[in-house]
Amino acid sequence: MLGIKAVHHSGQSFINKYTKFANGLAGRIDIKLSRHADIIEDQAQRTAKRDTGNMANKTTKSKISKGYEVRGKADYTIFVHNGTRYMKADPYIKRSFDKEKPNIKKFTLKGLGL
Repeated sequence: MLGIKAVHHSGQSFINKYTKFANGLAGRIDIKLSRHADIIEDQAQRTAKRDTGNMANKTTKSKISKGYEVRGKADYTIFVHNGTRYMKADPYIKRSFDKEKPNIKKFTLKGLGL
């Protein structure tokens, strides 16, 4: 809670109005970030190596405390994504994020009025 006590001239608490506004804004931001994460997830699933399809099927979006993450949950994803000394890396999730990053940046700058 903010350490601000202010009363609007109409008698309603400024903090109540600010809180409603902030919560509404946070909800709209969350929806947009979720959509960007969906795009990254879809792109990563489409570009994952397809020997069995397991890695693509186990690449999923999850809500975390400060947004969303797209993660490969197959046991061997880290080896495919980062490579090994015997196998070249195929960073399909990072590639998908990098492809969507300009759109996320535009949304963030536009949303902040910059």
